[in-house]
Amino acid sequence: MIYAHISKGYLGIKNNLATLNSKFYAELFSAPHNIESNILFPQRIPKKDFFIELKTLETNEFSHQFDSFCENLVAQAFGQKNNKGVRLINYINLLLRYGLFDKINEFNATLDIEEEIDLELSYLKQNALIETCLNTESVITLKDELKKYADIVSYNTNFSNKLRILIINRLIVCTCRYPNDFEDKSIILKYSDILINIIESLETSFELMFLTAYAYRGIAMVEEYSKDFRSQCLNKMENILRELKASSILEEIVLKEGFYTSLQTLSKWNLAYGKENKAVENIEEMISIDPVDSTAYSELGLFYLKKKLYKNAELYFKKASELGSPAVGMNTYFYAKCLEAQGHDEKAILELYKTIFIDNEAISPCLDILNFYKKTNDISGIKILVKHITSNNVLREQLDVYEYSDIINALV
Repeated sequence: MIYAHISKGYLGIKNNLATLNSKFYAELFSAPHNIESNILFPQRIPKKDFFIELKTLETNEFSHQFDSFCENLVAQAFGQKNNKGVRLINYINLLLRYGLFDKINEFNATLDIEEEIDLELSYLKQNALIETCLNTESVITLKDELKKYADIVSYNTNFSNKLRILIINRLIVCTCRYPNDFEDKSIILKYSDILINIIESLETSFELMFLTAYAYRGIAMVEEYSKDFRSQCLNKMENILRELKASSILEEIVLKEGFYTSLQTLSKWNLAYGKENKAVENIEEMISIDPVDSTAYSELGLFYLKKKLYKNAELYFKKASELGSPAVGMNTYFYAKCLEAQGHDEKAILELYKTIFIDNEAISPCLDILNFYKKTNDISGIKILVKHITSNNVLREQLDVYEYSDIINALV
């Protein structure tokens, strides 16, 4: 496999050098873990594009094996009569993290949301619907469902603290992250205060402390709180994750993965408030935790690109692109733009063509190549690019009337 440090784990195969997420699934499927018992999963849910991109870049053999693996997951989740309870929750969590949102959306069991298991299943279904909306760039129309679930668990201690944290925190994060889709932001302080009351009186189990850290991260997103209070929440998040001790291999992986994403949050916070050196330290620590995950290298590339330090940015985007998904197309594109900024036009064009191969729905590299051909008066190159753009509905729809007119006029 080309990207064995990513791909093998998602097939349940262990690999010495692997991303944390890949390690988690390799460990889960290759060791005798009880699928009937509670499993704490990594908090990152990959976008569906992650797997589309990975399959595009990987071997045909991997693509076939991955499809078969996913079919088996779906069969395990929904292929057995009366398959309910913790086992079904675990499998739906897996389907979420394998980008199989449509399969979860097709799950039509009658659920009683006044019951713990059924409410968690309903909550997971809402997550799948939200991810579907995000992947199709649709408006998220699920705020009322999330609010309804949050109302059910807010003051009802019959529900587990785990589920109460998950639901209320998800509502807070969605309201902050997608404000145009969650119009009533006035409710955010109410639910944030409820969440604070829950997490500040918890027993200190690994799972609940880990979820508490993520809850503080969600609360820190609420702009209605003061900067100092939000900073305190991020400090609490960081301190919990630094001090928390895992008691199993899976817990250790989940803890590291959680800390990795939390460092990314801290870097963005520090950048927003002018603490550039601290932000870079955060990202460099991400690399030390997971040196084969492309995310941190991409973050450093973006940091140096904004500062117009193109040589530095080039190195990090190149590394991120070489490491594979996520966002290989984006990283390759910015690598090309860094080359272009340094006057390496021919190398930049090659990388822009790679970007088109990776993501055939990306309009920016097409326009950049077209502009290069116009600048060099390469008529044959212009014709090829114009035909490529105008024959692709997805590319055409990304252009306004004036941009489309300019492309057609390029042939004149």
